[in-house]
Formats: sequence, structure tokens, C-alpha cells
Amino acid sequence: EQGEYVEPGTLFGAFTMWAENVREGSRMNATEFKDELQRRSYTYKKSYRVGAKVVRAWVGIKLKASTTVPQIPDDDAL
Repeated sequence: EQGEYVEPGTLFGAFTMWAENVREGSRMNATEFKDELQRRSYTYKKSYRVGAKVVRAWVGIKLKASTTVPQIPDDDAL
């Protein structure tokens, strides 16, 4: 949906937790994760406006409301 986004550290943190739980892809690093999302046609924006702030974001994707993950520090590689 338009307007949905996830900050890279949050999305990679959720993926890492999921991968550890199901034991799939858990060895994928942040760069490989970014490449895979782009291969699947997700859009990464270095500058995405959210209200009054500008963030780095994966656009057009969101986490389920029940997902809680620790924030992994943002990295240009994400």
C-alpha cells in the first residue's frame, strides 16, 4: 500500500529474528538482505519524508502489528 514503510534497521532486525526462529537465511548479512529486497522489486529510499522528519526507509512494505523487534542501528549498507 502507498505510504507504508519500514526503517531498514527495524526490517533487518525482524528478518534476523524470523530467520533464527525458522532457521532459514539466518546467515544473510545486511547487504545481502538489501540486495534480495531490491531483486524482489521493493524500493529503498535514502530520504523518505514521514511527517516532519526524513528517514531512510523501505517503501511499500510493513511489519505485522504484532511484530516487536529491537532496532538495529541504521547503516548505509541497509
